[in-house]
Amino acid sequence: MQGLTQYDSALKAGYSRSVALTKTARIENQIDIAKLCEAKGLTDDKIIETHLDMMNAEVVNSLDGESKPNWNVRSKAVELAYKVKGHITNTVKVSGEVLHNHFIADMIDKADVIDVEVV
Repeated sequence: MQGLTQYDSALKAGYSRSVALTKTARIENQIDIAKLCEAKGLTDDKIIETHLDMMNAEVVNSLDGESKPNWNVRSKAVELAYKVKGHITNTVKVSGEVLHNHFIADMIDKADVIDVEVV
């Protein structure tokens, strides 16, 4: 229908709200988080500057006032840098046959072997 969003068109055509709220309609309603961050001052430069500060973080000993590297913060910063650069991912790929016990087989009413690929 001309001039309406896909969501509104589906509602006007008689579809329920849940059916009308398709993936495309959800995308239309999403806020552009990148633009919002930029508008609030969270720029790429600010993120990089803060990240560099983290990589040089220090902690002050309350007893003698001596400053030393904060290895906990620094190691998190290095880990984050590796993730941002794509050298570390949180994706685990598993493939092959997974054997499961008889109880689970009865529950899911499947064969004794299931092919699984987790991405």
